[in-house]
Amino acid sequence: MTFPVSQSVLDADALADELIKRYGLKGDVRCRLLSRGMSDIYRIGHQAGPHALKVERAGKSTKTEFSYEQDYVQHLSSQGIEVSSPVALLDGSMFFSVTAPEGQRHIVMMRWLEGVPYAGDFSEDDAMSVITGMYGPADSKEFKKTANGINYKNEIDIKGDKEGEMLK
Repeated sequence: MTFPVSQSVLDADALADELIKRYGLKGDVRCRLLSRGMSDIYRIGHQAGPHALKVERAGKSTKTEFSYEQDYVQHLSSQGIEVSSPVALLDGSMFFSVTAPEGQRHIVMMRWLEGVPYAGDFSEDDAMSVITGMYGPADSKEFKKTANGINYKNEIDIKGDKEGEMLK
């Protein structure tokens, strides 16, 4: 009897071969696992530059839900928001699925965003993840954790209810 698995790790070389077929990537394609969690994240290296590959855990979402997520990220990108947007496959679709030992896993290749990982502590105050999610990891340097919570280091002007009224 084969022992059941809850989440396998897809072979990086097999993923690279699949990306060559499905995306038409040229030249030497390298795939390296970066992190594991609700989704496994790989860094893809090839002649057109780096990309990220998200391999979602089996059973996390349906194809419809995963497709909606890709459409939503595309919409954000079309509105000028800096996100890691999906790259279309040769057939025009935004993702594909493979059968792993634990079931279907949805896979999307996305634009690589350069940056530095946030080095703070998320365990004490979940609000920080909301703040950095709103403003992006590049803006996390503008936030400072204090004994009273998290303070934004710059003033933000907010338009009041009446014309010309500004709150600081």
